Amino acid sequence: MAWRDTLTNLRDELAEARAQRLREAQEEDAEAEQLRASLRELAASLEIAQLLADVNAILLQGNGALETFVSWEEGDDEAEEPGFNLVSLNDADDEADDVEEICLTLSWEEDGERAIEIELGIEEEDTAYLMVNGVPIRQEREALERAVVAAFREELEL
Repeated sequence: MAWRDTLTNLRDELAEARAQRLREAQEEDAEAEQLRASLRELAASLEIAQLLADVNAILLQGNGALETFVSWEEGDDEAEEPGFNLVSLNDADDEADDVEEICLTLSWEEDGERAIEIELGIEEEDTAYLMVNGVPIRQEREALERAVVAAFREELEL
């Protein structure tokens, strides 16, 4: 009987541990969704997609290709394509899969392949970052506009 009592007690302990892990996973999912919502809101408030569409329309006469990659959306095979930088900010941490990031890219052909890539993501301590072609910038529309113009000039070596 002691053997069955031990197994019964272990079963109860296991059920409690599983329930705790489930609660923790649900809390983490809720936090991740809040971070994702804040990234979407920040991207919308900065009008990143419109800014790149304007560059495409005005400077490239519509000949560029606009692409958007959202790290948490499944089935996005575009992450394997060149121009997407989904490397964790700390390469020593092998957590590239955990990166919460929205990446918008304008690419075009002009004496070689050119691209402007805007990355908006969350760092380890829930701090948002914004980068244009790998250069960190302030999360302000004016700073973003200046950075995009600078990136365009750099791409064309103007």
